[in-house]
Amino acid sequence: MKGVLQSKRFRKNLYKWLLMYVGVMVFLTTVVTYSKYVSSLMASDSARAAKFNVTIAPQECTETASDGVHCNIGIHRATQTIDYYFKVQTNLEVKTDLFLTIFVNQDFELKNIEEVNGSLPPYEVTEKTIAIEGNVEHYAVYSLKAMTYLPQEEAKQEKLFKVTVKFKPGSTFNYSNVNGNKNYDIIRVGFSAVQVNQ
Repeated sequence: MKGVLQSKRFRKNLYKWLLMYVGVMVFLTTVVTYSKYVSSLMASDSARAAKFNVTIAPQECTETASDGVHCNIGIHRATQTIDYYFKVQTNLEVKTDLFLTIFVNQDFELKNIEEVNGSLPPYEVTEKTIAIEGNVEHYAVYSLKAMTYLPQEEAKQEKLFKVTVKFKPGSTFNYSNVNGNKNYDIIRVGFSAVQVNQ
């Protein structure tokens, strides 16, 4: 063995083999270490947006408009309270904060907002002017604090809300009956929804 190691030809070949061995090991180490990055660069990923659907539908209407938004709640005396019901349906795949906004026409005063068979979050009141079909109308805006919906059972539930208003005494309208199907809206309901990052 000692004679083989002293052979000039063997030592030359040994250096070549060692150099090749080191080169192969470096190559294999590089391929194994960086293969996930190389494959991710070559891959084409696609993502689907989470299902995020909220519907607000009026309830107990004597007649609903074709757009599904306007609700004829019948004819009421000016001294009566008027109850307006609306249902919130959700179809969510992510945890979501839902904010409801209830607009009450300036000619009516809000008597009560409640969630039927539930607890209503607190709300803030502001004034807002809205231009509808060329007419400027004034509303009191009731913004409810966030209601959190989970993507499991609760997201499939429907929530029913009741808003009670009454005709304001001394308003500019001078008639004894309030027609819920007039060309102005007594109540409008809107919402906004925000995904909750966990």
